[in-house]
This record gives sequence, structure tokens and C-alpha cells, in this order.
Amino acid sequence: MTCLHRAAPVGIMADSHGQQDTIASATTFSKAHACATLIHLGDICDSLYPQTAGACIDLVKTHGIIALKGNNDHSMAANLAGRKDRADLQAVADYLRSLPLVHHHQSAIFTHSRPFFEELGPVALIGSMGPAETRRFFAASPEAILFRGHAHAPGIMWAKGHDIVSRPMAPGETITLRVKTPCVVTCGALTHGFCMIWHPQDDRLTCHRFEAVAIEPAR
Repeated sequence: MTCLHRAAPVGIMADSHGQQDTIASATTFSKAHACATLIHLGDICDSLYPQTAGACIDLVKTHGIIALKGNNDHSMAANLAGRKDRADLQAVADYLRSLPLVHHHQSAIFTHSRPFFEELGPVALIGSMGPAETRRFFAASPEAILFRGHAHAPGIMWAKGHDIVSRPMAPGETITLRVKTPCVVTCGALTHGFCMIWHPQDDRLTCHRFEAVAIEPAR
């Protein structure tokens, strides 16, 4: 089992949608910024392109990335169920099926989209975190930070009085989460070049944009 280092930065990524180059580039970028732990918030694969899933999963495993299930991963596992003709695709399905829906660390919750699995089951993997959903999360977890993917643009939501404030985050922007906790952070998509680095020790979060570097195909 991979453990999160309490003081070390955490690299957070989401929504690679079968593009292994983005996983590799974000991993290299995050490790260059001293991230001891990497978390992928789901949609590792894209259900329309099952042929790209194996390479993405290999990267996740090789780098010890904590991976969560996204809606595309869930769909692909279901689509490939029972494919006895392709052992490689069956292995992909087994791995995706085994992925957890949520991960906890200190005051943070990591998931693909919405954290309401006890009520919604896999349906929580889709849908937005609008004001109503955000208020519901804050009422249940008044000290928590939710890191999510699914929506491809980075942003943050928090409570200000009776209102829910929502705004985008720009590449290079750093915020201190403790002054906005509880809050919901959407991490942005790897396919758009976004990842985030969280410093749990002082609750600093920085939104980053990286350049994806193409991986040479194996010969």
C-alpha cells in the first residue's frame, strides 16, 4: 500500500483520457517539484479508446501513483467484462474494476467528481459540484478539502457567509487552503496540461501547467 508522506508535497492529476504522454509528463513535473506522493483522480483511460488503456495503467503502476476510478474507467471495465479472447484487455478490466472510488488523507478527500457514494454509488462519478452539492458536502464535512477531477478546468469553491464563492484558478497561482476550508478544488485535466501540487504541512496549493512530452513507442 502506498502511503502519503505527511510533510512532503503531493502531486495531484486527473483526466488523462488514455493519453499516456500526459501522465508521464505530469509525473516527471511533480517529482521535479519534490512530490513524494502522486494521486490520479480518475478517467485514467477513455472508454472510446480501449487500446490506449494498457500503456496508461502501466505508467500508473510503474510510478506508484495512487489511482482512483473515474466514469470512463468504470465504463471501460464494464465494456470489457468477459472478454476471454483478449487476456490483455481482461487484465485492464480487472485493474480498473479494482480501483477505489475515494481516498482520504488528513483533512482531504480525493475522488473523481462527487463524494456521495453511499447514496449514489457509481453515479457519483459523473455530475457537477454546483452550489447545492457543495453546501451538502460542507454540511457533512465542515473541516474538509475535496480534491476532484471530472470538470477539466481548474477552480475552487468555498463558503463566504451564506454564499458559495466559485472561481477559476490560473496556472502558477498559489493559494492557502486553510483560510478557505472547507473547500472544493477541481484540479483540471491532464489533457489540458493541468496538474496541482499540494503542501499539506501549510495547506499551500499551486495550480501548474506543464508541457506534455511525447513518449516514443516501444519497438
